[in-house]
Amino acid sequence: MFAMKPWNVALVLIAVSLPLSCAAPGVSSAEPKDPLPAPDAQEKMQALRDFGAAYEYNTDYMEALLEMSPEGYATFEAAMGMGEYREHLSLDAHHVARISALLGDDCGACTQLGLRLAVEAGVRREILQQLLSEPESLPELLKLVHEYAFEVGKGNNASLELVGQLREALGDQGFAELSVNVVGIGIYPALRRAIGAETVCPDPSLDF
Repeated sequence: MFAMKPWNVALVLIAVSLPLSCAAPGVSSAEPKDPLPAPDAQEKMQALRDFGAAYEYNTDYMEALLEMSPEGYATFEAAMGMGEYREHLSLDAHHVARISALLGDDCGACTQLGLRLAVEAGVRREILQQLLSEPESLPELLKLVHEYAFEVGKGNNASLELVGQLREALGDQGFAELSVNVVGIGIYPALRRAIGAETVCPDPSLDF
């Protein structure tokens, strides 16, 4: 995490993943689980706080989940890879999709973090500025990616026409990856709301 690579390193690797069951070998999974070792929870908590400080991002909602239930946090952590997976999409398409989904979800804090991570990963600021202010001026494929991710982020169905265009442009594997990325990035604002930590965020910007 501390190398501050794109979101997958920054969040997925914030600490060693917790096992979903702490039962010893040979013990029925129905038996009570052992409590999480305190040092492991403390390490994860510190990693979250370090990440938040480095990216000026409020991680209170994830810290709250970790404090309430380390195993619940481990389950959430295991889903982080959905938003990070990238084998077929270009770097630009990957980050445009994630940021657009967050814009659709209207989560300014998460969008701001997405912008920071995109710049850090090597996405040109000119593309990101177009995405924020004039998405219709994006290159054609990125415009399609934005339209798709924004609508899904808002909780709407993607149009069959748009899905068809993206499958043709990206191939089935690329489109499947795009779909998983868009769903995966949405777990952060969803958890923020579920924990009761939703706040009014300032508009995202590239002034950093």
